[in-house]
Amino acid sequence: MNCIQLKTVLWLRWSVFFSVCLIFVCHLPDLQASILYSYDLDSLVAMSSNVVAGDVVTNTGGSLKFNVKSVYKGGLRTNQMITVNASYYGKPDPKWHGQSTKGFETGDRLFLFLEASKSGNGESTVFSPVPSGIKAVVKGLVHNFSQYISRPGPYAMQDEIFWPKKFFPSDARFIDTLTQSVHDSDGWMRLLKSDTVASTWVLNLLAERSRSRERGCEDYIAEAACSNLIEHPDFPTLSKALSIDLTYRCKIILHLGFANHDGHAFLLHEIAMDSNPLIKKLEYVNCLIDAGGREDSAGSEGANYARQVAELAMNNVENPRLCTNLLRSAELLVNSLGQKQKVAGTNEVVSAQRTIQSVHAILESKPK
Repeated sequence: MNCIQLKTVLWLRWSVFFSVCLIFVCHLPDLQASILYSYDLDSLVAMSSNVVAGDVVTNTGGSLKFNVKSVYKGGLRTNQMITVNASYYGKPDPKWHGQSTKGFETGDRLFLFLEASKSGNGESTVFSPVPSGIKAVVKGLVHNFSQYISRPGPYAMQDEIFWPKKFFPSDARFIDTLTQSVHDSDGWMRLLKSDTVASTWVLNLLAERSRSRERGCEDYIAEAACSNLIEHPDFPTLSKALSIDLTYRCKIILHLGFANHDGHAFLLHEIAMDSNPLIKKLEYVNCLIDAGGREDSAGSEGANYARQVAELAMNNVENPRLCTNLLRSAELLVNSLGQKQKVAGTNEVVSAQRTIQSVHAILESKPK
């Protein structure tokens, strides 16, 4: 995770209302200085209503006239001319040694992962790529698009200057992979949207997605699987899912499954259990803020929850790492409650604040 992404993550974690945004797919931001997420192929297919390949006919300020040559998903037709908004995508500009981008040119062959919207006049359809949803074919090799780590800006085509050649499959090989991905992704998403899918199947899917995850990519399918699990949360099942190596966004979604009274009780109980290993307890501590930052955790319930977390920190002063993480969680929960006038001065909040101060005093008195 780069520094810019880390700052964004921290800001999201401190916001009371951030959780809703993280459940859904991030749409393209309006500012070029924003973080633009990249997704793996299966996720691109799952997010798209249309997946096609073809050629750029014209490019007018990022608005492409695009001739569809092959259709892999959706209702578009071969030789159909469509309008595609590609203003957030560019190819490396040789004049700047790949450090800047230029727009697509007539004849460029692209694979597009698209969602449709009406134009400003409401009469014609304009297609936009889903996040990172363009792949370019250059000299028979397929190139992904991602944002430069060191310089926020538009999606830039990955090229051999900075990326090993193994990242660029041949056109024919990519088509085979894409065809299989369309089959797999549609099947997974259909099951995840059903009410009868077994939680064991969802856990197995998450484990498989974890093993095959592309480095630096978000995973929309895993996010959908996590959202499926929290619709009717079973805390032992959520606990198993937390033990899988998933993306940060997936973890946040799973944390929200504990955002109720019973979920709070489960987390506090598991952290207090001596038989649980430290690494598992720390994972549960990571849930505390996200599970307590929901609007339905405000009022007396939220105040009582903050007090319990503070007391749990006090009970673990002999374990500095666990205690410090619990203390940080308690402070953030109390600060959040402090912004709500109805609960800011209640006995529960005051008790939590006093416990926090006591824990700080104990930790500071210990030899360094």
